[in-house]
Amino acid sequence: MKEKTAEETVRQYWWEFRLIQLLRWILLALYIWFLWEFATGEMGDSRWWFLIYLASLAVLWLCLRGVRLINSIHYMGLERILNEDCDPVKYAEVCRLLGKRMKKSTGMIRLNEAKGLCQAGRFREAAALMDEVELDRRSGLAGAILYQNVAFNCALRLGEDLRAGELRRQTARLLEKKKPGRRLRAAGELLLSIMDSGLAFQRGDYETLRRIEAGLEGQYTVPLQHMAASVRLAQADLAEGKKEEARRRLRTVAAEGGTLWVAEEARRLLRQMAE
Repeated sequence: MKEKTAEETVRQYWWEFRLIQLLRWILLALYIWFLWEFATGEMGDSRWWFLIYLASLAVLWLCLRGVRLINSIHYMGLERILNEDCDPVKYAEVCRLLGKRMKKSTGMIRLNEAKGLCQAGRFREAAALMDEVELDRRSGLAGAILYQNVAFNCALRLGEDLRAGELRRQTARLLEKKKPGRRLRAAGELLLSIMDSGLAFQRGDYETLRRIEAGLEGQYTVPLQHMAASVRLAQADLAEGKKEEARRRLRTVAAEGGTLWVAEEARRLLRQMAE
């Protein structure tokens, strides 16, 4: 996927998406055929007909749930563009192009586009797009948490520290109110810690920043998270006169950060140190 353009990625995704949709229709057609055979055949006169009907309905439900899971995993595969390839520019463009085709999922797709714009450093564009995002019930708590995350990052980078702090408190209340499952709660708690790290950096509280990042070190799961943390820590190193440690961190981010805004920030800081 890394070597494909945004247009090529969307074409491939759309073709695979249509195949998944076709699988759903095939399952429904098979179920209707089974009901017809059941009703017109010998089994239709069986005293167990009601139990057979319920069993077949349960099988159909499980199959459709499986197709829905496959579809979700298929969509989440696009996250590799951002989280692993560190290419938010391409990710945002893929989401924009998909939004033109998938009208029923516009809310989440627009939110993901805003996430890509934010990670590319286009914070005002991302914030403006956030105003157009309308999430439906299907987005669930995961969608609400993502919304808070993107809004927080935009606010923080635009210097709106008070709003960022309020968004952090809203996220904590949301997690407390909704009582998510273990996996989603863990993701929510990780997000709260990352928010605390960002707020500590904005205040210039580098001791708290280092303490939080030390606790998060084993919890980061994708390169994107490591890159952002490394730049924060490098800037703290520079503020404390630890230039060699800062240079080591910044070189890694500059080399591996792709089109992330933190990679461009790392390159800027390295040029500044070289002057």
